[in-house]
Amino acid sequence: MMQSLQSGKKLSLKINAISSWLPLVVNFLVGIFLTPVLIIELGKTPYGIWVLAGSLVGYYGLLRLGVGAAIMRYLPFHDSKGNVKKANEIVNTALIFYVLIALVILLISSNLNRFLADFYQGGGEMAELVRVVGLAAALECSFLVFDAIIRARGYWIWANGIVTIAAVSRACGLLFCALNGYGLVAMGWVLVGVNLNSLLLFYLLVYRFFPDVELRLKYVSTSQFYSLLTYGFSSLLIAISLTLTLQGHNFIIGKVLSLQDVTVYAVIVILIRNAREAVVAPNRVIFPRFAFLDGQGNHGAIRLLFLKASIVNSLSAGWVYLCVVILGPSFVSLWVGQGFERAYYALIILGAGFLVDSMLAAVPSFMGGIGEQKTMARFAVFEGVAGLVMSYLLTLSYGMTGTAIGLLGAIILVRGVFCLMCICKRLKISYLRFCKEKLLFPVLVLSIIYLLNLWVDFTGYIVSWLGLVVAFFLLTSLYVVLVHVFVAWRQQKVVSSSALLFTDPRLYFKNLIDGY
Repeated sequence: MMQSLQSGKKLSLKINAISSWLPLVVNFLVGIFLTPVLIIELGKTPYGIWVLAGSLVGYYGLLRLGVGAAIMRYLPFHDSKGNVKKANEIVNTALIFYVLIALVILLISSNLNRFLADFYQGGGEMAELVRVVGLAAALECSFLVFDAIIRARGYWIWANGIVTIAAVSRACGLLFCALNGYGLVAMGWVLVGVNLNSLLLFYLLVYRFFPDVELRLKYVSTSQFYSLLTYGFSSLLIAISLTLTLQGHNFIIGKVLSLQDVTVYAVIVILIRNAREAVVAPNRVIFPRFAFLDGQGNHGAIRLLFLKASIVNSLSAGWVYLCVVILGPSFVSLWVGQGFERAYYALIILGAGFLVDSMLAAVPSFMGGIGEQKTMARFAVFEGVAGLVMSYLLTLSYGMTGTAIGLLGAIILVRGVFCLMCICKRLKISYLRFCKEKLLFPVLVLSIIYLLNLWVDFTGYIVSWLGLVVAFFLLTSLYVVLVHVFVAWRQQKVVSSSALLFTDPRLYFKNLIDGY
């Protein structure tokens, strides 16, 4: 009997979405605490070699050609139709493809490790590290297929649990090797061990809970291979365009301004990127749900899911952006010290761009889920190129503030106008009405609070981490109160008792969203 996404509804979208924050928080904390320790224990040069090896793993990811996203589209699509044969063709074809890519990675790592070590003058240790890291990347290719199967069938909490276990295990292993002086190669073997363990856990979960999944060569299909690559290539273009949007500005600033300004801007980008991910990550759980509903032809449910997701995204994005622009300077000062003040205007502008991006975080899942990945890829490429061109031209006159303005302009123009108009047309809803009812209100609320902060300047009193935490809770409380008041005024009634926020937060926010 097929264990499909339909039967997986017992794990609600809310639980799956919340679970997506767990690996984000763990990786963020690991990055903050582990990085300084590794730099001190290893030294700057060995740590630089470690970073280069990690970057190589990131480039290996491009070889997967976005096939993981294709699994997320086609597996729930065929599940919705009860087509076990097609579902198995998707799984087995993707697995064979990933095994071949793993062999390519091993081949590259084994043949280019000496060249890379000589090029960067990293010596024999770097050559061996590159080879070991290649083995870890090859193992990752294999378990990502099983990871995609689990997520495609709605069990994100399982997958996120394994990812979190892997992150903690990896951090502990690396810390142990660094503190005991075992060197970079031993740290590389930690990655191999963690990925091997993840592969076993993912396989056991699929084997135990999805008995309809059969791993047999007879299900490998050339037609499914073409479908996976066609869809996956569009996903790859989107990923590359997003990388250009997030990291391409560093090259512009380094060329037009200075390397010192690259460091200053990079700190701001790290803050914005983590804030953006906090809003975007939960939206990935609705990707397979859109695909499942599309397979059923249930367009009414697709429309309702998109609108509800947009409400949640607009409210959460407004809150996150508010925290970033008001508390961001204090956080940066406490985290890395002084000397980043000239980037604060860029922080506000760059944050505004990703406010729009985060409010529309359901768009990629919607477009990918209904099979419109090619259309989304066109918008993403246009946005990436336009952002780079405008950022370069404005950087010449306005410095890194101009860089941020170029990005903001591209996101508003492409994502906020052209792409959203296309989606509204598909869903048969008014573009202006959607913007007014789903996007405008959070902007008004955060504008009121931001202007209030300019008048009172209560962030000027933040001189410690404790003060930052207190300010965060005060800011959050003020935002919730204003949202509550607005929704109650709009509905001309009390949405729910404020006390309900503390006694039953789930019911409070459900009533709030329904009123919104």
